[in-house]
Amino acid sequence: MNSSRQQWGIVAALALPLLLVAGLAFYAKITQSQLVSDYDFVYATCAERTLESRYFSCKNYFHEYFSVYEQVLTWHGTSTTPEYVRFYKYDTHTDQNTELTFSELQNVPLLDEEVSPDDYRVEHRYGGGNFIVGSYDRNYHHYLTKDKVRRPLDLKDDKDTHYANNLHFIGWINNPHHDTK
Repeated sequence: MNSSRQQWGIVAALALPLLLVAGLAFYAKITQSQLVSDYDFVYATCAERTLESRYFSCKNYFHEYFSVYEQVLTWHGTSTTPEYVRFYKYDTHTDQNTELTFSELQNVPLLDEEVSPDDYRVEHRYGGGNFIVGSYDRNYHHYLTKDKVRRPLDLKDDKDTHYANNLHFIGWINNPHHDTK
């Protein structure tokens, strides 16, 4: 009988930490799935990375040729339309990317802010996963973040290169989702 109690004690000592870790992982996953902004955003990819150099930066290209003025994306290049760029609207509720032309984007009211009115931001980070499970990788990923909680985003990348410089966040769409309940 004493041996049976010792076995249950060992089982409990091993099971409780595992249950605690599983509970925390479950809580983190639920918290992450509820991370949804009321605002969608627009971003761009640079289709031709090799135009200027091997380390072409979409972000630098945008800072040189684009700006948001009075909620409209403006182009400061010499041609009539931007070259080498694809624009996307990201729906934060459905995780869907919708490609937009530059002329369609002219009708989308943009906020030139890194943080949405409901305190979300789009960030890119190097790596993902964790060492324990063995799913750690060495690529850039984009996340929707708020209050130290982040949710991975499935953004389009024309070259599928995973370089941080091939995607550029343009701004939040100044038209929040409204509940239809």
